[in-house]
Amino acid sequence: MSNGEFDEAVKYIADNIESSVFVGVIGRDGLPVAVVSKENFEKSESSAEIASIFNNVNRVAKVLEMGEFHDFFFNAEKFGCLVLKMNNDYFIAIIMHSPVNIGRARLEAKRMMPKLQRLVEI
Repeated sequence: MSNGEFDEAVKYIADNIESSVFVGVIGRDGLPVAVVSKENFEKSESSAEIASIFNNVNRVAKVLEMGEFHDFFFNAEKFGCLVLKMNNDYFIAIIMHSPVNIGRARLEAKRMMPKLQRLVEI
């Protein structure tokens, strides 16, 4: 697993979503694999907090027998956050200024998804 390849893919996503302020590949344990943070989002703390939400959504989907979840989005006054599951252990998190362009964020993340999924399997 090459950190340079992760960094390149995450940077691509961040560069192609103009309102993005944080883009990261994060493990469900909360450890960041690769992160681009354009504002005052501390990489480790933000990764851990988003991982906590990821794990809770995963648990709720199982308890409610909803099947495997693919992604989730939440929107707040200042920022929105899109999280896309890569596999059971990793996900992509994208935080953007509101109003967010969720379609663009989903598109750019899905463009990089196959490459990132291959990298986490190495």
